Formats: sequence, C-alpha cells, structure tokens
Amino acid sequence: MIVISTHSQSVKNARPSPSTRSLQTSQQVTNFTMTILMGLILVVAVYFSVAKFQTNVPEYEATLKEVCRTSYLPRLQYKGVESFFEYLLNPDKSFCTSWVDFSKENKTVNRVRRDNHYGRYVCANPGDDGEGESCLVYYFTVVDNEQFKKDMDKLTCHVHEIVDKLKKEVEESEKWPRRHPWQISEISYDKVLPRGSVKHRRSLKDIVTSLGHVGRKVRFLRADLLGQEWTLLRQVVTNYNMINVRQISVGLHIPLSVNQLTMEERKRYFEDLYKVFEGLACLGYKHVRVEGIETDRSRLVVPEMDGATLPSFFEVYWVKAAPQTDGSNDGHYVYY
Repeated sequence: MIVISTHSQSVKNARPSPSTRSLQTSQQVTNFTMTILMGLILVVAVYFSVAKFQTNVPEYEATLKEVCRTSYLPRLQYKGVESFFEYLLNPDKSFCTSWVDFSKENKTVNRVRRDNHYGRYVCANPGDDGEGESCLVYYFTVVDNEQFKKDMDKLTCHVHEIVDKLKKEVEESEKWPRRHPWQISEISYDKVLPRGSVKHRRSLKDIVTSLGHVGRKVRFLRADLLGQEWTLLRQVVTNYNMINVRQISVGLHIPLSVNQLTMEERKRYFEDLYKVFEGLACLGYKHVRVEGIETDRSRLVVPEMDGATLPSFFEVYWVKAAPQTDGSNDGHYVYY
C-alpha cells in the first residue's frame, strides 16, 4: 500500500496543475506570436533593403517605355558595360556655351564636405528664363552646406534643402521653412530607429506635393546622396509630368562592390543603371559635364575596357533641351 500510495502520489505530482498548463499554453502562444512577428519584421527589412538598392523598378520601367516613344534626343542603346562608361565619360561639352562658375570662390578641398568644391557650375545658355516665376532650386544632401545656398542666393533663387535629419533636429528645421528633414525613397514611410529617432523617407512625388510645387519649374537640382542619387534620378524621370527640372548636378556613386561581380552580373547591373541615362535622354536631358572625383585610393576596375581603372565617384551635369522653336530638325538644341 505504501508503495502504491507513493507511486500514485508521484504520478499525481507529475501531472501539471491547471495553472501550470495555462502558463505553458500562454508561453506557447507568446512564442508563436513572436515567431510570426519576427518573420514579418524580417520580410519588411528584406523588402526595404532590396528597395534601397533595386534599380529595376516596375513604375520606372513603365515610364521609360512611355517617354521613349517620343524621345527628344536619340534613344540610347545599351551594348554592355563599356557603353555605360562611354556615355558617362563623354559629355557634349559644346552644348553649354556659357557657365557660371562658383568653384573659383572656394578652392579648399575637404573630402568630407565635397560640396564646398564640387557641384558648383550652372549652365547659363540663353533661353526660357521663366519670367514671372521665382527661381526654384532643390538641394538633396546628407550634409548641410551653407556655401551652395549662398551661391544660389546670388542667382536670387529660393533653395529648398531636403536633408536627412533625425527627430531631434526637426524643431531646428522648423526655424528654416525651406529646410526639410526628409530622405529620398521610392516610397514614403517613417522609419523608427533606436532611442526614438525617426527617419522621414519621402518619394519625390510626395515631396513636390507637400511643398506645393506641382507644375512648377525647378531651375536647378543638386544632389549628393552617397548612392541614393540613382533613386532620385529615376524619380525625376517617373514624375516628369509633375515637375519640370531644368538642370541637374549629382554626385554619382558607383559602389566598389561591382569589382567583385562576375562578368554576367556586371552586365546586368550596369544595364539597370544605364536605364537612368536612357530615361533622362528620352526626356531631353543633355549630358554636358562630368568630373571624376578621386576620394581615396580605391578605384573601379573595368575589365570590359581592357582593365581600365576609374574613380567610383563622378560629378555629373545634365541640362534639359528641346528642338529649335523654328521647327527645324537639324539636331541643334537650345536651353529649355
């Protein structure tokens, strides 16, 4: 009896009590919920990670087909990696007959603040000057640059600075109504960072709408975005019917990671980037100036060009052009 009783007691004690079973069930539900939540977070993280570097954007592809049906300029043809660099390194230097050169005023080279020295030329060809409309400039940057804004002030232009700022700096930006704490993105969303900081990511469409500039002419668009300029340029093409950008100056970055790609991967990668050049050309943007910027000893290796090495950062200029107003089709263009 004692043995049986002891055994029965052991069995009884081995059985989980109702409260224990409830706790286990609650823990299982919590674990399941956390698994689902972590899975969703992973999916979202992967999505935005891909979106950040993706160049083959469906909306852009559709716009590219549309604008290239009635291209202002000869349609560009991608014929391999070498055609990407052939376009990039060979601007039409004869198109801009006059330049406003602000770079002479500050020759101090600072690798951190490149904008103090680069991106400071404006094509001054005669043409439609937009009389009756204030001169509007967009400046996309990750680092504030007072010198650029001073340069534009000399042209009596209103500069809207779209600069990547965190939540703690929003109040400061509100003191300057033309400084906006946004980061360019394919889609608009707010990303919460550790310690409560927030990145306000906005598409060009939403930026233009928020500023009340739909249908306006942007005399000059300047950008140094450490890689995100490709996103911005695609959106200039995609939103061509919302805003008319006349001149573009961007710090164009090509990641050194392309040195590690296979020949086939390189071909596809540069083809996607080349579509940005195609879209700009189809909208009438002439590539008029390029400067290779040596920022460090690391260089791009281009085996398709007999192993040539090139800078990974370029200052590139485009000016919007249109056929002669007299209807002639002799290939000459004027500032638009």
